[in-house]
Order: sequence, then structure tokens, then C-alpha cells
Amino acid sequence: MTDTISPDMAPLAWAAERWAVDPDSVRAVPLPGDASRRRYTRLASGAETRILMEGPDPSENATWFQEGRKLHAGGFPLPEIMGWDLARGFFLLEDLGDVLLCYLEPGAAAAGAGPGGGSFEADGEFAVRCRRAAEVMAALHDGGWAALAPVVDVVAPPYDAGFVLAHEWSYFLSGARLMGMEGDFERTLAAEGRKIAALAGSELERSFIHRDFQSRNVLVREGGIFLVDWQGGRLGPPYYDLASLIFDPYTDLSLDAREDVAAAYLAARASRPGADEWRGRTRFFGMVRLMQAAGAYAHLAAAWGKPEYARYLPRALVRARALSDDMPGGSFPGLTAFFDDYLSKLPGMLDGVGTCAL
Repeated sequence: MTDTISPDMAPLAWAAERWAVDPDSVRAVPLPGDASRRRYTRLASGAETRILMEGPDPSENATWFQEGRKLHAGGFPLPEIMGWDLARGFFLLEDLGDVLLCYLEPGAAAAGAGPGGGSFEADGEFAVRCRRAAEVMAALHDGGWAALAPVVDVVAPPYDAGFVLAHEWSYFLSGARLMGMEGDFERTLAAEGRKIAALAGSELERSFIHRDFQSRNVLVREGGIFLVDWQGGRLGPPYYDLASLIFDPYTDLSLDAREDVAAAYLAARASRPGADEWRGRTRFFGMVRLMQAAGAYAHLAAAWGKPEYARYLPRALVRARALSDDMPGGSFPGLTAFFDDYLSKLPGMLDGVGTCAL
């Protein structure tokens, strides 16, 4: 075997043994990295392929593994986990291909978003697949928590006000600081941050949410939709996932397409609020989600050595700023002004991390 991604051959030798194939027959090709520290390798033996995943975080591995097995057993479209060694963080997975949902967006090929010059679906296919992803999301929200009942002890803590403050609000502000924003904005925005966290945490409707339901975590294969990177899932407000998909900074759905995707989601839910209610909730959680995404892009670019993610920061901030103007429970003038200040200084910041805006 060649092209191992570790200094020794342990992961690949382990994978060949679990797969029950001759190690000398296996071809190994490392896959491009994503926003996590996990590492992926495509293994091929004859006409068959598998994915080797190496996860360095034992706690995250345990959550990902337990949730993944139960959700897959419950009929949800996730890759099958075909072998595992939790002690070493090795996992052998079903290979569902390379076509991410964002690759199907019209113009994605020209923008270089696709994998290695592969082919792309025709215009219009992207919106169709987004609607199908929304239907999968609805099924997850309706039945995911029941499927996870035997392993609820390993599911991440619920999405509440404390979680929002620590992992969304503070994450957004620390990302801005990493990018170079100056001043005492953590203190001046604290009251609005507490208000946003309280509103987000008080949402009464609760489901198992993926919490990173965006186009790079949705694989498309033979017309089917499959989810990856579910380890952040938890009990939380379902509109967070819907907002993650329709306001996704990796894509550019039109207003009409967003309405269509949301309509597909609402039609597929077993119980759902009226159209006006979902709009308000989804816009609010869209702002919250986009701040989290902006925080992630900033941390990846400025602290994790992945400057390519900074190119999505302008779109996340512009969309979050637009949503901040009309929020249930009142407006957030301090935050809106901060968005404006951040955006005005962003071009110089992006130059500093060696990238450019979209």
C-alpha cells in the first residue's frame, strides 16, 4: 500500500484487516482536508472502495460513533460504519463519493468548487437537491431523538442559553478579535449577547438537530442525500438547521429558492407552525448561525492555519447583518453597528491572512 497519511502503516494495515482484503491489493489516496482535524483516505481494492477516517479527539469520536450507528440503524441516510477501533480513533466507512451539495450549485464548476475537475449536474439540480436535503432534515427532526434514545448519555449537551453564549456568541467575538478587530466590543455588546442567547435558548420546540447542516456536510450520490459530520448534534431548536441550509455561506440560494426549500421542509414535518412563524424563527436563528459560521471561518483562518476559509467570512457577515435589522423580540443596534465596522475593516484583514473576498 502507498500514500499513507501517518508515519507508520498502522491505520492502513488495520483497515485492510477489517476489510478482509490483502494489504498489497489496497490503493490509498488521501482526501482533501476539511474544517476538522479528522483525516480521510479513500481505499480501493479491485472495484470496491472504502473510506478510512482517523479521528484525534476521543470524546468526539465516541459521540460521532454512537450517534452514527444509531441513526444509521434507524434508517437515516448516513454512511455505514463498517469497522472501528475507538482506542486508536480508526474507522472504516462506506464510500459515498465526493459530490457535495455545494458542488451542484450553478457556476460551482467555473468557481473551482468541485472535486478535481469532475462533472457537475445541470442547472436546477442544485435547488432540487436542496429541497430533498430539507426533507431529510425534517425526518431527522421528527425521528432522530427517538433513534438516539439508547445512547442519549453520549449526545452533546443541549442547545440552551449557556451553550449559545459560550459556543456561538463568544466564539463569534473571539473570531473577530483574532482577525484584528480592536476595542472593548466584548463589554459593549454583552447585554445584546445575553438577550440573543436568552431568546435562542428559550425556543420551546426541540428536536435532535445536526447543528452543522450546511452544503459541505451533505453528500449527493445517485440522486440520494447523505449526511456527514453529525458529531455536533444535540437537542435544540429545529430552525437552526433550516437556517444553516438556506443561509449557507458556501452557496447562494435566491430568495425564491429559500422559500421553496423551507416549504419542502415544512411540508415534510409531522407537526409544524404556520409560514409567518417559521419565517421569524428562521431569520433569527439564521443570524445566530451565521455569527457562529463567521467565528468558525475566523478561527480556521487566523488560528488553525487554513486561510482559505476566510474567503467565506464576508458573505457570512453580510447575511448576518441583513438579518439583524428585523428580529423578533427587538432589534440589536449595537450588533448591527459592529457588523458594519467589521465589514468595513475586513478587506485589510483578509489581506493579512493571505486570501481575498468572494
